[in-house]
Amino acid sequence: MEAELRVSVRHGQQTLDISLPSSARVSDLMERLQALTNVLPRGQKLIHKGKILTPDMTLASGSKIMMMATQGTHQGSAPEMKKPSVLLKSKPAEKPATKIKPPERVEVWKSTGYVSLRDTEVLEIPATVWALGQSIIILDLTSTMLRTVPAELSCLSKLKRLSLSGNSLDDTSIHWKSLCSLQSLELLELTANCLTSLPCEIQGLSSLRLLNVSRNKLTTLPDEIGMLSRLERLNLSNNSLREIPSSIGHCSALTNVCISFSAFLFLWITYDRKQLNLSSNFLTLVPPSISELRKLKSLLVANNALKEFPASILKGCGELNSLDLHGNPITIEALREIDGWEEFDARRKAKYDKQMVFQVMGPSDGFDEGADTQETRHW
Repeated sequence: MEAELRVSVRHGQQTLDISLPSSARVSDLMERLQALTNVLPRGQKLIHKGKILTPDMTLASGSKIMMMATQGTHQGSAPEMKKPSVLLKSKPAEKPATKIKPPERVEVWKSTGYVSLRDTEVLEIPATVWALGQSIIILDLTSTMLRTVPAELSCLSKLKRLSLSGNSLDDTSIHWKSLCSLQSLELLELTANCLTSLPCEIQGLSSLRLLNVSRNKLTTLPDEIGMLSRLERLNLSNNSLREIPSSIGHCSALTNVCISFSAFLFLWITYDRKQLNLSSNFLTLVPPSISELRKLKSLLVANNALKEFPASILKGCGELNSLDLHGNPITIEALREIDGWEEFDARRKAKYDKQMVFQVMGPSDGFDEGADTQETRHW
């Protein structure tokens, strides 16, 4: 049996005592620390006796190490939300938290079908909203102090676009059965909440075209996500996913515009960029079933833990011309050895040349290889 070495790592208020094989290097310690702290290796700065450790260094038993984490390289984080305690401090608890809107405001909601409570301090959805019922097509509840999404949501049977982003909603805050009964819903935005999972009932959203659950704490996805046959755009970035169900390959029309979803939430534009965003999770592999997404043009899997990449995706996704694997252990040198790389490389270079000719690119450092080199990777 191989001998063990023990090291002590100080991280914030924590002191972690870690056992590793005697042959372990700093890179092995980084992977162990990722599991314990949710800080990705690229964001770890390990200091021992005043010196910064590099991944290829060996470790000595009994070492005391300090770890500093780079902002934005740990998972499950989201923008700071308004805190209900602030509201309760400024407004007595016995007073209603939701102000009744003037009659003329309700009339506007009814005539336009667009209800917006964005950036307000509501703790619950006003009864006037439910009273409008089928008149409502768009409901914007972005960045409120909303505590629950009740069963009454099901009465909005004509609802097409719903934003619940920027709240502190967790898995139990949403009456999923009611939400998933909205068969007219085409757009659902749940970004920047505290969700750890999605329910299997999500398959009931038969008209859903866009789903954004970025910047949550998702650890798993239901297989039923593959039942969303009309889904075109999916954003799963900045969660804690370690694997993606193979059923995702059944969503053959997937597209996801990689900009702030709140910026175009109610501006319905047809984009030509077919894109799947799985960046900033804990993925160790990409399901080969993604090769079934024949129309996929852009695949973003940056900042994960991928050490290999399926050749079937490069060969099966015949329109793929953009790939982002930066911040993963796999290097551009390894990618160039994968079967199908030459054909993919030709497509992405043709895309780059076209952008240069028509001058549609913004400020750039030039052609992006799509992955870190052996010399520059941070693993």
